Amino acid sequence: MLYRKGAGGPIFDWLRMLYGSMSYVVRLGSQVSTPFATTIGILTGDTSSPTLWNFVSSDLYISPHPEDTVMAGVVINHLLHADDGAMWSGPNGIVAHLDEYGSYASRKGFMVNVPKTKAMVFGVVPEVLPTLYLQGKPIEWVDEHKYLGSTFSSRKGGLFATMYAAKAVTARKTANVTLRLQKHFGDLPPAQALMIYKSRIASHASEVAIDLRAANLALLEAVEVYFLRRVLHLHDRSRIAILYSETGIVPLRFTRISRPLRFLRGLWQLPDARLVTRCLSAYVALWRAGKPGWLSDVVHVLLRVGVVPPLDWGEALSSVAGIDSLVAGVRVAAERWVSDQIGQQRLPMLVGRRQGGKGGKVSSHALVFRSYLLTRIPAHRVALTRLMTGSHTLGVEAAKWLPRPVAFAQGVPRHWRLCRLCGDDTEDELHVLMWCTAPSLVERRTLMMLAVWKLYPALKGRAKTPIEWWHMVMEYDELIPLVAAYVYDLLQIVLDEPMYVPDWYQ
Repeated sequence: MLYRKGAGGPIFDWLRMLYGSMSYVVRLGSQVSTPFATTIGILTGDTSSPTLWNFVSSDLYISPHPEDTVMAGVVINHLLHADDGAMWSGPNGIVAHLDEYGSYASRKGFMVNVPKTKAMVFGVVPEVLPTLYLQGKPIEWVDEHKYLGSTFSSRKGGLFATMYAAKAVTARKTANVTLRLQKHFGDLPPAQALMIYKSRIASHASEVAIDLRAANLALLEAVEVYFLRRVLHLHDRSRIAILYSETGIVPLRFTRISRPLRFLRGLWQLPDARLVTRCLSAYVALWRAGKPGWLSDVVHVLLRVGVVPPLDWGEALSSVAGIDSLVAGVRVAAERWVSDQIGQQRLPMLVGRRQGGKGGKVSSHALVFRSYLLTRIPAHRVALTRLMTGSHTLGVEAAKWLPRPVAFAQGVPRHWRLCRLCGDDTEDELHVLMWCTAPSLVERRTLMMLAVWKLYPALKGRAKTPIEWWHMVMEYDELIPLVAAYVYDLLQIVLDEPMYVPDWYQ
């Protein structure tokens, strides 16, 4: 085989020397076996072995069968990845292919591991499954199997249902290990935690499978929400949208459709002779015929996440420029979803704010890593984060979760969630920060404002409303430590007193 492929004498001499001189030893603990040689197969761990395997198996040919898959005029009935193979066809075709491959393996001297070989049915499952044989040995039927790291399932949950569950379990284990590090090293700052998340946790959800089933995607989203809540020190009832608005992380449902789009973009730039390019051409033909396929699945998910449809889906999915536009549209849809969620959920500290940046630039984007998360004192950072995101225990939020009489399904009515210090108004974020007349809060508020005006005298008198003043101050990174300390002190003062609950509610 090597000679027919053009290999000559020096290569033969090198291989003869390599295989004649190579020996192995086995070590178990501190004990080492005597060296021994191997005389069967190719060497394990040798850099030339993959190339030699490609040579020895390069003459494998599986004859086409009428039941085989045809992609863009090309029959595709098997795949090989080193010594891991897969073949498929109809009920008669697969029998013919197994017989042909069994004869080929016997002729080449291959030892086929039949116990590790599995058979699966996709589509309509017959009442009685036929027995398939490879080299005279029966093949076991299964409803899921792993090939090249991906687990395929023939059950009703979807082709990749088992893989979703497995990836979610692995991602959660990694998240738990990361979070447990805080017991040994102390606080894990959000910026560093998000670096770990992107590289070690989100990577378990980075394949290009299309999320047609919301239940499968929910398994991965649950891990993302769990980790971000723990990183920000928020409770399990916190709003989901704020996890993304504060960290700048794009929600998983959007990133997972962006990856297939980028994968598709790369496919269009490959040569036409590539196998994957022929598969893409077949999917385009299905799309144009109005039949379901991979491209129609992509469109379905794009519409589900709120991407504005282009004038011509066919052109948008078949050009680099069109796909780039769709990727950008996914980002816009993600920003719009987060903004809408914040606007609908009574989060006054987040609505209308801007994020300060380098060179005095400010951004009003919904998905931005917020600079206040860089606050160095953990207790101050957590207090500010909880106040900004409505995840605090002030009366306006905590009174929602009191035991509820039948007549008050939403907890204490909002206008009765009065300030525990002054009793003049609802105990919400702005009241405590800017309006409460309790002497202890007024004194601390005065100290904070004097410190702000000392650093930035021009800010005095610029804001027309308390919330406008707050948003303005939060744009300056130098002022955030002052603000965070102020919020921490205020919450300590307020929460030292019991929450106000109307007598008639108890």
